Amino acid sequence: MSVAVPSTPQSAVDRLRHAQHLRRQADAIELQAIADELDVTNERAVRVGSDGAALVGEFLPLEIAATKAMSVTAATWLVRDVINLRDRHPMLWASVLQGHVPAYRAFQLTSWLPVTT
Repeated sequence: MSVAVPSTPQSAVDRLRHAQHLRRQADAIELQAIADELDVTNERAVRVGSDGAALVGEFLPLEIAATKAMSVTAATWLVRDVINLRDRHPMLWASVLQGHVPAYRAFQLTSWLPVTT
C-alpha cells in the first residue's frame, strides 16, 4: 500500500504535524474498533481488564493478534488497555478519540490515575 504525499510544497514541520494528526486519527479509529468488538455473544466471557472494566470474549485477543500481526500476549495487553481506558477513564477516552491525547500516553496515564467512572 502506498501513501500519497501532499504535492503542494509544505515545510517539513507542517508535514510532520500533519503526519502526527493522521497517526492520532488512525489510533482513535483502531481503539474504537477494538472497543466495538467487546461483545461476548456465543463465547465465554473473561476478564482481562481491571475491576470495573467490561468482560471480553475469550477469543478477542486471538482475533486482534491475527489482524494486527502481533503476539497474543501483546493483543491481550492492548485489549486490557483499551477497556481500562474506556470503562475506567471516560474523559481520557474521549480525549484520545478526539485526537487530543496520544493513545500511548493515555495508556501510560491509566496505570496511575484514580478511576473516574
